[in-house]
Amino acid sequence: MTTNKSQETIATTSRRSIRLGEKLIGAAEEHAAYVREWTKVAHVTDNAEHPLREQAYLLPSSLDELRRKRTGYYSLTGGGSIFGNGWADYAHSLLAGWYGHVSLLSSVNPPAAKGRLAVLFQQSLKQRSIITTSLQPIVRKNADLPIVQHTKEGITLHGEQTFDSDALFADELLVFIREQGEAAPASAVLIPVQSAGLELRPNGVQSESLSAGVQVSYEQVAIPRERILHDNDAPELRRLLGHHQVKAIADYQWVSRQLDALELVTGTAFALAELTGEVKELHIQGDLGEVIQNVETLKALIHASEIGADASLTGIVLPSSVPLEAARKAGGLYYAHAVQVLQRIGAGIFLRDQHLLQQRELGEKPTILQLAWRLSGSAEAAKRKLHELHAFGDPIVQSSELFRQYPVQVLRERYKQFWHGIDARSKANPKEAQL
Repeated sequence: MTTNKSQETIATTSRRSIRLGEKLIGAAEEHAAYVREWTKVAHVTDNAEHPLREQAYLLPSSLDELRRKRTGYYSLTGGGSIFGNGWADYAHSLLAGWYGHVSLLSSVNPPAAKGRLAVLFQQSLKQRSIITTSLQPIVRKNADLPIVQHTKEGITLHGEQTFDSDALFADELLVFIREQGEAAPASAVLIPVQSAGLELRPNGVQSESLSAGVQVSYEQVAIPRERILHDNDAPELRRLLGHHQVKAIADYQWVSRQLDALELVTGTAFALAELTGEVKELHIQGDLGEVIQNVETLKALIHASEIGADASLTGIVLPSSVPLEAARKAGGLYYAHAVQVLQRIGAGIFLRDQHLLQQRELGEKPTILQLAWRLSGSAEAAKRKLHELHAFGDPIVQSSELFRQYPVQVLRERYKQFWHGIDARSKANPKEAQL
């Protein structure tokens, strides 16, 4: 590596080593926003014995254990930490669901991949590694250099991928390899953050929050075969990731997190409406009533998924798929609507008193107005709303998944009963049928 190159980048030798733009940061502790986040989560990230790190790998064997999965890393500091977007929880639960049902996936996972998955999962569980993931494509850094190169030992990865900033606190990355322009990933690998050639570059500047995310740069990162979970077969990987038994716990934890986030925005909307006097306005009362309805609907869908929970063939208790899919589809829409209501309530004061929106000192407890702005008016809020709506792609595509899973025969039978009833009445009273 040349001297100039070493001044521009720093290879990750520990999870504290990062790079800010083109400026060398010797250690993450020098990054102010990182330090603020670290103070919130250090009791978990720096303690392998913390209960959340064990629970992340839990495969429920009872309904009570399933309900334990309603919380996770996202709950740290009331949902206000770097883990608030839910990717670390999703990664652990997805990997656990994959591992727990690998024996049922003979048509999807080849025997060698099954063995690798079992070994990797047990290793990560033993170390209680913090894992996160991203569904963003990998962008080429060099048009002449392919993203993936296969070798005798495994594959070599080259390019850049956007992660949420929880990657700065992760031990391993669950990487789905999809090039920009491709519809679905073809490969999946589990990479230690300390891998040679892997670099983390926070977006934004030191004084800002880490909400802008992280660019993970792969500089010819060598991934040995034993860390390849699925290789070069997009249709099969799509089937695997869409398999209800694989993703059920991850989806369950995701919608539980969305309910938690929705309740925070709703509570803030009520508090701001009372503070500003908007709560007396009939149209604001109507808006808040709709938000309450959405909160209760999402609760009911999650509860229905628990009522219908059942053990899979491998003995893992999973939530019912149909209400769970409905909850995942509804959660993002409900969150976006709640943010719009909060914006409507605060619009006047947001425009009139901009100077009141910024916190004066780091670590200072925000006012109701500042919290409302952070949740609905800031750049971070806009990014969060898009995240909740589009984390898994186009909402229409998500609706099609619900269409595929729904037991439509029940509705068809209901239609037949109604139609046969009309037919019977028509034969009994022809004159009435003509009317």
